[in-house]
Amino acid sequence: MDGVFGELVGLGRLLTSAGSPEEMHAALAEAAAKQLGVSSAVFRVSGDRLEIVASHGVELTGWSTDADELDALPTQLASICGLGHAQLRMLVVGGDVYGVLVLLSSSPIELTEDQQELADAMVDLAAAATERAARYAELSRSYAELKTSREALVRSERLRILGQMAAGVAHEINPPLAA
Repeated sequence: MDGVFGELVGLGRLLTSAGSPEEMHAALAEAAAKQLGVSSAVFRVSGDRLEIVASHGVELTGWSTDADELDALPTQLASICGLGHAQLRMLVVGGDVYGVLVLLSSSPIELTEDQQELADAMVDLAAAATERAARYAELSRSYAELKTSREALVRSERLRILGQMAAGVAHEINPPLAA
């Protein structure tokens, strides 16, 4: 079990240091393929689509499908890759689906109990890291909007003050000019 624990720690470090969700998904695909002895692919949920974002041992660049066809995904991928067997593992946090890890092999995929626990733990780590990245991106967007709004408010306040100053100067200059 030390190897499993070590692999989880290594994957956790990779996921926390990854700069983007794509890097996280690539790390998950590689770790799953390496530790479970299968080919792997990671899909992200993008609206109503499942889009391939990483793979290891198979070439699926640019492939996508409807998210509604999740049940058919193992069969489709096994056929496309020329591999007869596939298993899905969902990246889920708090009821939200962030992606899917697909394990692919030419022979039936029979994982030991330790391998199943490792696969589940890998998916859970990747899902948590993906959720964290999504929240960070959302916070970054909100911060940028807040910064833009604040700058607009400062500009508008400066213009208001400038208008008041101009009105005051006009009020002071107007009586002598009227005489």
